[in-house]
Amino acid sequence: MTKLNLYFDYCRLLLLALRSLFSPALSDPKIDKVFHTKAFNYRVHYPFFQSFFFSFNEIFCIRDYPPFSNLKNYIDLGSNIGLSILWYHFFNPNLTIYAFEPDPFMLRFLKKNIKEANIKNCFLFNKAVSDKVGRRKYYRIIDQVQNLDSGLNLNLPLPFETLLTSTQKLSPLIKKIGKVSLIKMDIEGEEYRVFEEIFLTKTINNVEKIFFESHFFKKSEHGSYCSLLSSLKKFGKIETRINSGYTSLNYWENKNSFPNKS
Repeated sequence: MTKLNLYFDYCRLLLLALRSLFSPALSDPKIDKVFHTKAFNYRVHYPFFQSFFFSFNEIFCIRDYPPFSNLKNYIDLGSNIGLSILWYHFFNPNLTIYAFEPDPFMLRFLKKNIKEANIKNCFLFNKAVSDKVGRRKYYRIIDQVQNLDSGLNLNLPLPFETLLTSTQKLSPLIKKIGKVSLIKMDIEGEEYRVFEEIFLTKTINNVEKIFFESHFFKKSEHGSYCSLLSSLKKFGKIETRINSGYTSLNYWENKNSFPNKS
């Protein structure tokens, strides 16, 4: 029944996509738009239809994100409006969530979606995660789809506006939790600094699974990407699920979590 309802959800989204060509309201970020998913019984608030359609299709329809169950806690870096949080909460209703979203505009929708889904154990942080505690320039991309590329790094020559955001390290939170079930990273190139910090502090040993997007828009970043994969192999198993040529979706599992570890 869930798959059948998801099919109808997708068809409704396609109809909305056609409407968006003729309806300025669907592209107006000032209008709070809501989509009710029959398959998952979520009411999702979103500002831009195009980026919502892309993310919903990626997470809920194509299922690029592994549908893990039996998770105790979850750290979400780059939460945006919270679709990945809704996805993992669906399979883990008692999940404790730590969500980081630097953009206060997106945080408004994230809060609404957390409230609508009646998620109780969710801690929201209007911060970015990096390798240092401080303040950084945040690039908000002004585009209906490419706004998903907003972050601490301006990777492509796109129209943008800037704001200042607070940054914090990931290792103190990992130490506080003790053992982290899953971390999701979608932070537009900042993942290299975050990984370096948890490698140096050895807190990666306290993480069971990491699902992350890697970016290599420049030739130098491709070297960093290959180096990151090599480093991760020392701690566990790494699998590249999708590689588009300048971004990739990767899944890493700690070797200490394997049922048949050597």
